[in-house]
Amino acid sequence: MGPWHGPCTCKNVDVYLLPTTLISRKANMSNVNALDAALAGAVNKEPALQPFASLLPDLYRHEAFATDLELFLGKDWRAACPPSPQVLKYTQHLAQLAAEQPTLLLAHSFTQHLAVLSGGQIIKRAARKKLRLAEQEGTAAYEYKASPSQLKQAFCSALDAWGAGQSAEIRQLMVAEHKAAFAFNNDIISSFRIGWGPFLKGVALLVPDSARIPLVAVGLCGAIAYSGHQLMARGR
Repeated sequence: MGPWHGPCTCKNVDVYLLPTTLISRKANMSNVNALDAALAGAVNKEPALQPFASLLPDLYRHEAFATDLELFLGKDWRAACPPSPQVLKYTQHLAQLAAEQPTLLLAHSFTQHLAVLSGGQIIKRAARKKLRLAEQEGTAAYEYKASPSQLKQAFCSALDAWGAGQSAEIRQLMVAEHKAAFAFNNDIISSFRIGWGPFLKGVALLVPDSARIPLVAVGLCGAIAYSGHQLMARGR
């Protein structure tokens, strides 16, 4: 039972708050912990990452996410939400990069941290409005000491300057890791089997009245198409 309102679980709390693309970040934050920890360790050891030493601490989100999860799920949220196999696969990949090619962690920072900097501000406003949250309550993960737009610009500028001095091979590896981050995220999101009840409640909370019916219709069509595909696959 979450102290915020009614029964909450690690798999459905985000349906009330976030678009599907960010479910993994609050529902199971082991990848956030792993990325922040890997970057913090790499910056201290890898000279090539020194230009980011002053920027990255402002982007780390693991403590803020933990604050939000404790609010919504209670103090025992870690026990209630153990890392899924998909998340463990991602964290293992990050650990391997930290040990072998720490500079490539920047691609994952660009993908993960900048997503929260950008889309997170939209989520924060929607959550506060629809859930009537008190100031900074339940949205700590989207709160920054500095301006999010300024942080984003500073990180992108530092990354561009760093990339200009890298070989074509390193730049290609960075692009590959950027794509890998999306693939890992998609696997994590796909692992959550969210029922129609939480989905419809999320639609009711976050989507304007005029867009609800079309969105639900698209969702139903997708579900029917997916079910048909599964049945056809079983019949082969």
